[in-house]
Amino acid sequence: MKESTSRKQQAMETRIKILEIALGLFKEKGMDAVKVIDICQAAGVSVGAFYHHFPSKESIIERGYQSIDAYIEEGMKNRSFANCTKKILCLFKEANLVMEELGWKFIGDVYKYTLTTGNKYTLSTERYPYCFIQESLEEGVSSGQLREEINPAQATEFLMKLVRGITFDWCICQGSYSLVEEAAKTVEIILREYAA
Repeated sequence: MKESTSRKQQAMETRIKILEIALGLFKEKGMDAVKVIDICQAAGVSVGAFYHHFPSKESIIERGYQSIDAYIEEGMKNRSFANCTKKILCLFKEANLVMEELGWKFIGDVYKYTLTTGNKYTLSTERYPYCFIQESLEEGVSSGQLREEINPAQATEFLMKLVRGITFDWCICQGSYSLVEEAAKTVEIILREYAA
C-alpha cells in the first residue's frame, strides 16, 4: 500500500514538473516554438512519460488554467471583505496579476489555442472564478448591496466576457498597460451601476 502511495506521489510530482517547465518554456519562447521534446529535455523526462501525463502539448494550457484557478482559489481563502464589490475586485486583481506574470505573449498563445482547438475550458461556468463571482453577486443582491433586478448568472457572464475582452486588448497592445489596473477600473464602473 505504501509503495502505491509513493508511486502516486511521484506521478503527481512528475505531472507538476512537466506542467511548470512547459508553462515556463511557453512563456519564454511562445507555444509554437516549443516542441514536446524541448519540454521533456528541460524536465528530464522521456517523451513517453510526457504522453502518459498529457495527451498533447496543447492540453497543458487547460491544465495550466486549472492550476491558475486553484492558485487563485487558495489566495482568496480566509479573506474577509467589506462588501461583494470588494470581493469581486479582489478576485479579478488576483487573476490579472497572474496573467501579467505570465505575460502577453503567453496569454496570446492561450487565446490562439482556445480559438483553434475549440477547447472551451476558459468559458466553463464550473470554474472557480465564475462560481466565486456569481456567489458574490447573489450575496450582494440578497443583502441589499446590489439592485434586486440584477441576475447574478447573467452579470457573472457579462463580467467574465468584459475582462476577457480587456485581456485580449492587453495582448494586442503587447502588454503596454497594466491589465490589473485597467480591468479593476472597468469592473468597478460596472459594479457601481449594479449598486443598490
